[in-house]
Amino acid sequence: MATISKLNDVLCANISKVDDVLKANASKWDDNTFCPQTPTQTITPTVTQTPSVTPTKTVTPTKTVTPSVTPTKTVTPSVTPTNTVTPTKTTTPTITPTSTPPIPTPTATPAGQKCVEGTIPKETEYSYYSCCYPYGQITGTTGSEITGYTVCYFPFSASTNVTQVSPEVECILSALTSCCEIQLGYDLNDPLTACGASPSTYYISQECEVLSCNLSGALAIYTDEYCTILADDGQYSDGTSYGSVVGGVFTFGGLC
Repeated sequence: MATISKLNDVLCANISKVDDVLKANASKWDDNTFCPQTPTQTITPTVTQTPSVTPTKTVTPTKTVTPSVTPTKTVTPSVTPTNTVTPTKTTTPTITPTSTPPIPTPTATPAGQKCVEGTIPKETEYSYYSCCYPYGQITGTTGSEITGYTVCYFPFSASTNVTQVSPEVECILSALTSCCEIQLGYDLNDPLTACGASPSTYYISQECEVLSCNLSGALAIYTDEYCTILADDGQYSDGTSYGSVVGGVFTFGGLC
């Protein structure tokens, strides 16, 4: 038997049917092998073995944590400053005779000062500080009918036209009187009315060593600051006590 590879000079490869029979179903032609089919070679695919990949382990590095160190607070000790006290320098003020005299703290005799005698010529303006409470400045002018005044004063304070007696003569304070300002009510006859009357300014003379200006210690009542003009007769009161003036002589009466 032969193998037919052509039919009417047409290669088997170009023949699909013979008399409407599929070439694949016509394996024989007149007992000859007709257009044998080349068996399709089954190709066993070569399996490429994918190598097993061991994954690389990503290692997260351990973060080294630097511990936060709280610094030790340095405490500066509080220093209590030492107060340096500068001693106050006591300066004895120079007092101008025409100025208003200071009112000192009452003391029998200002510390460190002695009351001494001094003289003032006639027809002379003078100024000096009294030895008696309230230790005020005494000013005035001597008259022409006298040879001058002898006064007691503090020579360590400012004075004008007063010459200290030489040798020094210290005054006896118990023999001196002072002149101080006081507010008094007045009535001609009734002491109770005087107690409630509106006060006016008067001046009283009193013993030198009395350390207040009090009606109960008055020797006389005057209307001028030098205690030279006597007040009128009548009843006088400081609002707490009263007294009477008769012929220039003062008599203390008692409490209102």
